[in-house]
Amino acid sequence: MAVLCGAATVAAQAITQRGFVEGTLFVFPQDAANDPTNAVGDLILREEVFAKPAAWIQFVAGADVRANSHGQVQDDWSVDYWDRGRMWRLHTP
Repeated sequence: MAVLCGAATVAAQAITQRGFVEGTLFVFPQDAANDPTNAVGDLILREEVFAKPAAWIQFVAGADVRANSHGQVQDDWSVDYWDRGRMWRLHTP
């Protein structure tokens, strides 16, 4: 009887998270004429947190961290509330 009464109050988790880490290494065995670099490493970390206090609303926050050994990523940070960066514009001739 106690199990049946307690089953009505069971709910899903209100806070969940997911994320990943990805690393890539590019190796070039021969020097180029204009660049003596033989290896370039790239790393990205992504973390997302979801909070769902009620069935009809959900809050999401995410963070990306990127690094590159050859200076190929932007090195300043900013908060992006709109999730897409710059707005698309149709170019008309």
